Amino acid sequence: MDTQNTTRGFTFVEIVIVIAVLFILAAISVVSFRNLLLSASYRVAVQEVYTQLTDARNDTLASENDTVYGVHFERGSTTYFIGDTFVEGTASNVVYEFEGGTYATSSFITNDVNVIFKRLSGLPTATGTILIIKSDGSATSTIEVHDSGLIEN
Repeated sequence: MDTQNTTRGFTFVEIVIVIAVLFILAAISVVSFRNLLLSASYRVAVQEVYTQLTDARNDTLASENDTVYGVHFERGSTTYFIGDTFVEGTASNVVYEFEGGTYATSSFITNDVNVIFKRLSGLPTATGTILIIKSDGSATSTIEVHDSGLIEN
């Protein structure tokens, strides 16, 4: 009777290869997840800016609280505010901070950073283009504020 001494298990090289493959898969997953988060924050930013503008116009036209509403723009945030003047830190302000490096620029004809809508007509005090730019520059969305008060995405 011939007995062979065999051991079962993995060699050191096999274990290193498996660990390397798992490390590569984890790195790919982390990068993909980060890109997914950046894309989601970009899409949310575009929707939020559009929503703030349309809400400001609609609330003004509806004569909510017998006043006007507007949106204040900065590179890293927008603020929905009540009244004909933007005052930073007012309790009724609704601030949206862009996330993931997304930012906004504008080319308002009046070089104003506030868009305030006029009662009864809904006409804006500033017209032009707002660009929402994804942090890596791979995507840009345009929101247009027209002379008529129409907001187009």
